[in-house]
Amino acid sequence: MARHSPCEAFRVYQTNLPKGGDYSGLAVIAANMTTEFGEFLAMLPTDERSLVSKARDQALKSWGSRNPLEAAKYVRENSGTIQPSYIKSVISTWMESDPNAAIAWVQKEEDPVYRENSFRGIVEAWKGTESAKAWELVLNESGIGAAKNDLLKKIHAEWIKDDPNAAEAARVRYQASMDNR
Repeated sequence: MARHSPCEAFRVYQTNLPKGGDYSGLAVIAANMTTEFGEFLAMLPTDERSLVSKARDQALKSWGSRNPLEAAKYVRENSGTIQPSYIKSVISTWMESDPNAAIAWVQKEEDPVYRENSFRGIVEAWKGTESAKAWELVLNESGIGAAKNDLLKKIHAEWIKDDPNAAEAARVRYQASMDNR
């Protein structure tokens, strides 16, 4: 049911949810869904409900694996109900299937909040596996403001596990460039 009719699965789940029950099962539905993404997301209560944010995040990942551009547009067009931080899940999933398209889309983002969260998605996808690429991308990118240092720290923390010499050399070069400003 979750795969072919997630909205109906949601209704059944909600109908049978015991008093005081949480929404942990919605994340299972969201992880298996292949259709009805927008409708499912619209049915979810606010993130304040127990574990709804996990279901929303998982639904966006599922959608992002099937049609990342539609999922990203949905997040952008529904800012009243979906927080900008959720774009990170779509972008990190998109990076798995088409990193060049995901990066190009992120680089066109003009809203600083969505831009920062989108870069967090890139870093999430690349940290540990493509740390050098992630480092260079974030280092050379403009328009991510104060998040740049945070993103570089996240990359460095993963990179140092795999290639401590390269990670430390990159950090030292960056620090030197900051000191010379």
